[in-house]
Amino acid sequence: MKYLTILIMIASFAACKSTKKAENTIGAIVETTDESTTTVMTKDTAIISMSKGGCFGKCPSYDFSINQYGEMYFKSKRYCKKEGIFAKQLGEVETKALFAKINEANLFDMQDEYKSMIPDMPLITISYNDGTTDKTVKGKLERPESLKVIQKELEALAQTIDGWVLQRETTMQQLPQYNFGELIVQLADNVLLPKWIKSYSNYDLTLVKQIAPNQNLYLLKYDQRKANPAVMKKELTNDPAVKTVSYNKLTTPREHE
Repeated sequence: MKYLTILIMIASFAACKSTKKAENTIGAIVETTDESTTTVMTKDTAIISMSKGGCFGKCPSYDFSINQYGEMYFKSKRYCKKEGIFAKQLGEVETKALFAKINEANLFDMQDEYKSMIPDMPLITISYNDGTTDKTVKGKLERPESLKVIQKELEALAQTIDGWVLQRETTMQQLPQYNFGELIVQLADNVLLPKWIKSYSNYDLTLVKQIAPNQNLYLLKYDQRKANPAVMKKELTNDPAVKTVSYNKLTTPREHE
């Protein structure tokens, strides 16, 4: 009965988006009027949620949560095998085993954020409330092993296909698509292009074309095997000879004047 009530309340919330407040939706991922998502719960209810960010490729990006009653909620963002907002019930034995592992991991003793030097990896945000206290831990690769174990447990549950009940259909977020191996660079007026490109020969930086006549705006490409896209962009951004730098967008063709 508790699970049925939650499903009815989520459906009612989706039908009427005049307010951001959702009452008694224990562990539910719901949409607010500003298109954000949040996990709402009542007091004294243990719940854990995980949000997976994107990467330079097609990494699955989604929000997932499960509470102490085994009520699971999933919302796809990008590149997921199931698209939409879903609900599912996990068995009592499995739920108790999961929360036992979560408590053993001692999330409350961890740092709030673990910095990473690897830009091309999804940011993982895991939030836990034991019924009285909140704890959120963010990071990519460099995190405690016990937290990675919890992440794998949550991923295994979130990525299952069978048994989910569709609450609302959504489409993949349409973000701009980029060719990360190409950069649009605007150089300072006194910079000699051939000499400047030669200074980045270790990345096999080459000219594709000048984007606009009589302007120092160029389309360049480089070998991604020799430089991570984020590292390459950061290095050019810090170059005094460079005014602006951006990845080459694929969604719309550039118009030449």
